[in-house]
Amino acid sequence: MRRSVPSPLPVSTPSPASRLADLVREIPGATLTSGSPQTFVSGVRHDSRAIEPGDVFVAREGGRVNGLAFLNEAVQRGAAAIIARRGATSPGSTPLVEVDDVPLALAIASAAVYGHPTFGLDVIGITGTNGKTTTTLMTRAIVEASGGKCGTIGTLGAELGGWIKPSVHTSPEADELARIAREMRDQGATHLVMEVSSIALAAKRADAVRFRVAAFTNLTQDHLDYHGTMEGYAAAKMRLFAELGPGAAAINVRDPFGADLARAVPAGTRVISYSSAADVGAPDVYPTHLEMRAASGAPGIRLRAATPFGELSIASPLVGAHNVENLLCAASIGLCLDVDVETISAALSTPISVPGRLERCD
Repeated sequence: MRRSVPSPLPVSTPSPASRLADLVREIPGATLTSGSPQTFVSGVRHDSRAIEPGDVFVAREGGRVNGLAFLNEAVQRGAAAIIARRGATSPGSTPLVEVDDVPLALAIASAAVYGHPTFGLDVIGITGTNGKTTTTLMTRAIVEASGGKCGTIGTLGAELGGWIKPSVHTSPEADELARIAREMRDQGATHLVMEVSSIALAAKRADAVRFRVAAFTNLTQDHLDYHGTMEGYAAAKMRLFAELGPGAAAINVRDPFGADLARAVPAGTRVISYSSAADVGAPDVYPTHLEMRAASGAPGIRLRAATPFGELSIASPLVGAHNVENLLCAASIGLCLDVDVETISAALSTPISVPGRLERCD
């Protein structure tokens, strides 16, 4: 029997960066061009309207808003320092940190000031065009069935137990993400399951998150207004696996991009592949018996699946072929987390309600 819930990864969590000098040391290539390195900092914000005394304002450019246009407002609200691209100027005597990559600096600065909160959590990142929200809730059920305390971040907002925080984006901005993770860690969470959108990956919002597991569901045409091409869309998804260094990956190899992804992950990454068809992609996890009932009798999915660690036996009240793939993805994530097949089967056989996702009306 494999152990159910592992303790968080054995790493020492860095102390929060409370001085500007500490922050500059953590950001690659950062240069303090004016002001005292001993300046006290207590928070990080990308939105000048939310600045409080002691916060660092990170002035992003591009998109609909140019952060450099709001430097005066940030300083008036009490910004302790400004992080901006090279060549920027700071109003008055406010300390200025110049960087080469502002989005990356926002992610790293946020994590540093808030104490690298994901270092104290087992973080699971789920990316793909479809299925992220449902798979997130399924994965939470597996973690909680194993005795863990699991927070979630995604389309439905951020949630841990009774604590709920609405979110504008599927994956929050880097500074908001760090604050949410810090709150969850402080409330005793052991795990965090988060939806990681392609836009968030391209914008480097999750670049300071320490992922234990990354999961891929599927890739279909979406967000081409942002990425431009399917190649750009796929490249953004690839970043979660190739650049952000998860220890393990659960990948849908029935999807053509997923099959390529499974072959491209860095050496040393533990891969558990899955497919809803045993003869496609040579998967590690695949159905050996499947019944789907939509109306007659008890609606739901009856699924037995082979895995490298024994057979899964799932009787889920969910319906639809897409939920077969979601169940297989969540089960594969559970295996990446070293959860035993009995616990996974029991967790995925319990009712899971996903708001706005094929909800049943009795």
